[in-house]
Amino acid sequence: MYIIKDGAFMIQSVKRALEILEIFQGGVESLGISDIAARLGVSKSAAHALVTTLQKKDFLKRDDQSRRYELGFKVLQLGALFINQSPLGRAAQPWAVSLSEKFGEVVHISILAADAALIVHRYEPKDPFLLYPQPGSTMPIHSTAGGKVLLAFASPDIQKAILIKAPFPQKTVNTITKSRDLMRELKTIVKQGYAEDREETILGVACVGAPVRDKSGRVIAALSMTGSKARMEEKGWEEIIKAVKMTAMQISSALGYRMDMEIK
Repeated sequence: MYIIKDGAFMIQSVKRALEILEIFQGGVESLGISDIAARLGVSKSAAHALVTTLQKKDFLKRDDQSRRYELGFKVLQLGALFINQSPLGRAAQPWAVSLSEKFGEVVHISILAADAALIVHRYEPKDPFLLYPQPGSTMPIHSTAGGKVLLAFASPDIQKAILIKAPFPQKTVNTITKSRDLMRELKTIVKQGYAEDREETILGVACVGAPVRDKSGRVIAALSMTGSKARMEEKGWEEIIKAVKMTAMQISSALGYRMDMEIK
């Protein structure tokens, strides 16, 4: 059966199969047939047919004892393929590693995914401060530095679609929850070329992010560095901002972007 969404034809069975895989993005480890049927709004027999197909193609695997389904190895293979073949990853590798080693903090590359920041690459020092999110994880777009960078440089239509969802979840006492306050900050981010997260997502943790551009000048990702707020301030907040902006520009240059570098 075909359905039409946003002016495009979609095959309903394929759409539902992909929606099953997307359920696991929320941190779900395993699902039963009843769970899947309820989440998709379909019958158990329809859910079973979809799951069986995904299992046969190794996108899902079944635990024989619990009779529940988990992600299969094919998902990992495709994820690894994306990371290894990504021009963004190849361009970012030397610069992001250098930034991480210089300050001893974790560096992430994230992209816009619906209304969240999806981490696609991660670079860490030998002794990271915390167990930071891994590639494949999503982070709040309204409170993280990387997320705010992606939203600040997104199209007006995307911004509107996300801002209309306010009030946003309050992660800490410092989190921006109102759309007008976030819009004001987004304008500042565009003007200064970087975003900050000073305990807006996790108390005691801070982050600085900057835009990564492709050869056309379009912002395709955000580079961010995260660590203990106290430690990052001790190392020099302004120096970190300058380094993050410069590293993002170096990655952009490696992707073909050309513009006189101007680090304030």
